[in-house]
Amino acid sequence: MSVDGVATGGVHALDRGLQFGDGLFETMAVVDGKVRLLRRHLHRLSAGAEVLGLHLPDRHLLTTELEGAAADLGHGVLKLVITRGSGERGYTPPDSARPRRILISSDWPRFASEVRLMWCGTRLASGGSLAGIKHLNRLEQVLGSREVRMNGQVDEGLMLDSNGNVIEATGANLFLVDHQGGLVTPALDDCGVAGVMRDVVSGLAHDAGIALTMRPVTVDETLAAAELFLTSSITGIRPVIEIAGRSLVPGPVTQSLQDALAEQEPSCAG
Repeated sequence: MSVDGVATGGVHALDRGLQFGDGLFETMAVVDGKVRLLRRHLHRLSAGAEVLGLHLPDRHLLTTELEGAAADLGHGVLKLVITRGSGERGYTPPDSARPRRILISSDWPRFASEVRLMWCGTRLASGGSLAGIKHLNRLEQVLGSREVRMNGQVDEGLMLDSNGNVIEATGANLFLVDHQGGLVTPALDDCGVAGVMRDVVSGLAHDAGIALTMRPVTVDETLAAAELFLTSSITGIRPVIEIAGRSLVPGPVTQSLQDALAEQEPSCAG
């Protein structure tokens, strides 16, 4: 782990990221010593920083540090955390606060290539202006992930918003394939995280002439979908083979998008 470019084992106790979740993070796949989708991750980071009024470190500095860490890691996962820096108690950021960057490397995770899903009881609250960005407040995802672990029979959990609409999985975005071969993914206007891989897959669908709609999604239409798959920057595209006890077969639309992703991003090839 490094903090502001210096190897260390800890972070200042008064860091606002620790106290208030005041910051952003990106979780990035490293394959063959290179960060997958680095420019897209940095673009999302910049968009989130604009929402929070957070001054990011120089982009060239971030890129250089990430590329160096990826070369050292070889194969694994890099997590970049940007906090507003240290401050005394109280929500108001001090004028003296200087953004802090934390870089953590870890081994490549084990995950199922095909996914079994459950419904999480934890709901996603309205995020307002924070909807879509990857900020440090992730307690709902923590609670949802606990539900998945306690279930013990599934790989991921789908989370609903306060209105009962389907939003995303605890750590991935959701896509539905309807019975006409079109794609639907939940709108993230009110809550949820706009994933980097979600954007990639949206572009692949456009290039392939597959109709894609982003809108509110109900539980019933999710259960009735012809195909379902999850996307994330680490796991790529993963077909859903079971949802709440109902079996699904990975279908042709999912497979075609997996093939297109592997062609565009060879590091995503299974």
